[in-house]
Amino acid sequence: MTSGDRTRTASRLAALAFTVTLVAGACAPDDDTVGESMHETVNETAEAAAQQTTTTEATTAAETTGGAATDGDAADGTADADAEPRFDLDGELPLTAAEVNDMLAFIEGQTGREFLYKPRIVAQTRTDYEAALELHIGDQITDFASEAESAARLYQALGLSDQSPQELTESVTAVMTSADGISGYYDPDTDALYVPTDALDDGMFRGLLVHELAHALDGQHVDLGRIIDDMAASPEDAELNFGRTAVVEGRATAIQFAWMQENGVLATAADLPASLEAVPPAFLNALTLPYNFGAGWVLANGGPAETWDAFESPPTTSEMVLFPDTPATEAVVEVATPTADGPVIDTAQWGASSLLVWLLSEDLEPAQAEVMAGLAAADGWAGGAMVLWGDDAESCVRIVMATDGPNDLAEMEAILTDWAGEAEGRTVTTAGDEVTVTGCAPFQP
Repeated sequence: MTSGDRTRTASRLAALAFTVTLVAGACAPDDDTVGESMHETVNETAEAAAQQTTTTEATTAAETTGGAATDGDAADGTADADAEPRFDLDGELPLTAAEVNDMLAFIEGQTGREFLYKPRIVAQTRTDYEAALELHIGDQITDFASEAESAARLYQALGLSDQSPQELTESVTAVMTSADGISGYYDPDTDALYVPTDALDDGMFRGLLVHELAHALDGQHVDLGRIIDDMAASPEDAELNFGRTAVVEGRATAIQFAWMQENGVLATAADLPASLEAVPPAFLNALTLPYNFGAGWVLANGGPAETWDAFESPPTTSEMVLFPDTPATEAVVEVATPTADGPVIDTAQWGASSLLVWLLSEDLEPAQAEVMAGLAAADGWAGGAMVLWGDDAESCVRIVMATDGPNDLAEMEAILTDWAGEAEGRTVTTAGDEVTVTGCAPFQP
């Protein structure tokens, strides 16, 4: 493999991820859950923000429809079973046309724009959906398999997984071709959204449908396919691609959360599906992060109706997404790629989101104190780069990160020193406002 393999892999996964909805990214915990996962924590933040904007958004929706009953409602407010569908449908949905029409009106109210033409919904059984899904993402899975050694070595060196490249490929393939992992997707090429009708409970299925319909509306006003192509053409700019993904998925997720709240749909934590059990938490967290934090960024910037321009001017760093109050003018330090102590396998940008995933992905339920410490460290990020090297016996990674100042350096050094103390072959050093971390682990081929 040559330098840049990991950045190409990350870009392909990001491009794939933003046209799908992951179940893990839409679930919030029960009140009695002892440990909170990273994405559960940020879900609560996004839901709280959605609650604060419900009144305004409901008013916008009423103004859009003139305050009268929509196409899906009778004059007394009840669903009209004979409503003319505002959508095209392949297959059968467990909803009436009136109920879907109401979803379309809700999305229009949230975004401030109308559907230009009927969106196309492809409703399939789980079996048919998964067969089509495997064909749809086959090229991406093939690409990942060809580059899995780089990802597996990085996970091993950071202590996030001991899976071999083949095991990692198998676990990733299992989740990306399952309705448990990808519960629905919008395809800009066919301008259609695809959903399995028997993979989720009724409330979560409806929330999923709203999410994908939100993509469909965006796709009628914005060339989402071009955004995917732009990401694929610039895999080395992982930070900008994170921002692009966060805008696309954050808008749909914010609308989904708002709809679920307005309709009393409560997502609860469930047992992890078998298809997800073998997947490294780091992989799941990396894919779901743009959804959850993206929703928070969208709401912090006025909501879906006020973020249309973000498709063309997205956040340029993951720090801006994780922490929406980060000034767009805040300087990002150009950190030079660190020196390797062996044959280089890969190099890449190392952003605030990379740091957060790293610190919180030893399992899916880090303690709340760990989440807060990880967020504090990521908030002090000012730039970063990594190099991966290794041989048949060992994999090593060296990461250099600049910080915003002495206090941020101290916070980052403290949490990384704790990480270094958990295993052999790890060191942490500082110089100026930069921290350098090195981690090595036996290579599991």
